[in-house]
Amino acid sequence: MPQAIYELSVGGAIEARDLAEAMRNAEGAKEPRSLAITDRMERARERTKRTRDELLAFVAWASRNFPSHILKSERKQKSGYDTIVCVHAPTGQMAWKIGPSENTERFSHLDYAPNDHTDKHTQAERVKRVDALRKIT
Repeated sequence: MPQAIYELSVGGAIEARDLAEAMRNAEGAKEPRSLAITDRMERARERTKRTRDELLAFVAWASRNFPSHILKSERKQKSGYDTIVCVHAPTGQMAWKIGPSENTERFSHLDYAPNDHTDKHTQAERVKRVDALRKIT
């Protein structure tokens, strides 16, 4: 699995880096700066969307192959990302927040858990668990 998916699993890391790069690259562009930035920003958004789709496909695969469920975050998020897909893989628990538009048929097979019981793992811990899962599957 590409490193980009790991970074995206907490959301936004790739987009921020790509947008910053687009701004730097636009400095020397021959076209008007605003057009160069807009074009590069759009391409960065598209790459981010594709990477997020790949991540969601992985989460959907994992949720079909290991005990999994959906739960609501204890904290309401302004972004609406308060739904959590929790996967109990042999390498440890892994959880990802998903947005309202992402909670689609990909996750319709999952039941809702009554409470948030995630182990509060960090992104780094989740990356290690995903990497370990890749090695055994």
